[in-house]
Amino acid sequence: MSYDYLFKFVIIGDTDVGKSACSDRFVDNKYIYNYDPTIGVDFKTKQIILDDNTVIKTHLWDTAGHEKFAPIVKHYYKGLAGFILIFDVTNMRSFNRLGFWLNKINVLSGQTGGDRVPILLIGNKIDKACREISGKEAKEFALKHGLLYEECSAKKGTNVLGSFKRITNEVYCRLDKDQPFDNPGIRRHFSFNGESGSKTQPRECSNIGFVSRMCCTIL
Repeated sequence: MSYDYLFKFVIIGDTDVGKSACSDRFVDNKYIYNYDPTIGVDFKTKQIILDDNTVIKTHLWDTAGHEKFAPIVKHYYKGLAGFILIFDVTNMRSFNRLGFWLNKINVLSGQTGGDRVPILLIGNKIDKACREISGKEAKEFALKHGLLYEECSAKKGTNVLGSFKRITNEVYCRLDKDQPFDNPGIRRHFSFNGESGSKTQPRECSNIGFVSRMCCTIL
């Protein structure tokens, strides 16, 4: 399937917060009950469509949370359309370390303040009863640091699709579609109308709807 834009995202956060589970649920709508820790970086891709028929192809780099992989992972912090930072709402340590991850984004991406690409903060595992971080507390943290915020359950599939759609829509809404892009994490392509062979130009920003997906993994 052809597409209009390619957006590159990296998924970061502590080990065991559900990064791979969220990406698997988003791309394949599946959940594996016994995940092995990610070694280095896994790659997935999925296409979605906006309400105005603009097709977005997303590249997702699912990174290992363990510090021993930091020398490998750091190379994926540059040239992105946005960051997806995940914590576990039942694990206070994963929430307390969000500042650590935001600092890594600032240092390794070279972006700060108003020049920074969108960052989506996701609180995962809302299906569990032993919650340690309230939605109010997480939203206040996101507001303080200029982040988007969503909650989801990769296990149940609750709001995973909506969360990934939100950051995709945020990137699209920020684009100046009349100017060349200086961000290598965003590339412009053109979809072709199968009947007429004509190019379909992107239109105004809108909400996102689901179309299709593709997936592959680099080990």
